[in-house]
Amino acid sequence: MDTIEDYLSKTESATIKLFEGIQSYINILKDAHSPAFAFYESEEEKIQKEYREWEKLNRGKIENAIAAQEKFVDESFALATLCGTVLQLAAMGIQKYSKNTDIIPEFKGIIKPGTKPVKFCVGRSERDLPIGLIIYAGRNQYNHLDGRNLNPINTAIFKKLSQIESFNNKGTFYTDQAFDLKNELIVNYSDNITALLGWRAYDSYLADMRSMLG
Repeated sequence: MDTIEDYLSKTESATIKLFEGIQSYINILKDAHSPAFAFYESEEEKIQKEYREWEKLNRGKIENAIAAQEKFVDESFALATLCGTVLQLAAMGIQKYSKNTDIIPEFKGIIKPGTKPVKFCVGRSERDLPIGLIIYAGRNQYNHLDGRNLNPINTAIFKKLSQIESFNNKGTFYTDQAFDLKNELIVNYSDNITALLGWRAYDSYLADMRSMLG
């Protein structure tokens, strides 16, 4: 496999199947939308009466939504596993075919010239990071699920992803729990990473890989 097109061609069928699996898990959430209760009364007693009547009429939909949500949670690790495999394929392609030698300014004190992470400083920007670096950190976290002691480059990338600046108070940042390595509720961040990249179908993945490496 001499070119990125060779690599994409040889891995196409497997990658498509991965995205089909990812979509099958996401489709579970289509049944997880519970009907919303709207009220127009101001008295608490009347509101409660309206709610009881509404709940009786919508009990089946509510129970179906709860069941779908519980099923999705049960399958969330399986979903993240497929997403991690996609990141692994993407990272392998970047590592083999990227010819990038430039380090983004913010990481010049962390990434050394000529080292492997330099190849990943490619691609469009998400949260002020090239997506190649996001793929790099996501793949590495996926490969180290047994511990959170990632190297400084990976932790710096996740820290950058987890910081969201306030729209109203510039200079004030909030923590996005979806990328916070201290969040003990998340074991595998791969689903959150691929969602951020917009990789929910093969075509999106393919377009980014060609843009980074073509």
